Amino acid sequence: MLPIPVPVPFMYHFDFAREGRPVMSVERKVGFKDRYAVRIQDADLDRRLALSMAVALDALQSR
Repeated sequence: MLPIPVPVPFMYHFDFAREGRPVMSVERKVGFKDRYAVRIQDADLDRRLALSMAVALDALQSR
């Protein structure tokens, strides 16, 4: 009999910088549902760009 695979929560944390200064970060939180913390440190960064980067990172991790 083959063992049943147990899902392991995969967490990640990405930091983005421009000219050495932090711009934004994306962190996946542990839980039954996918939860993310998106922090925008640069006030000039468009929120739509930050959120689309978070969605793209999730899509790449899901493969």
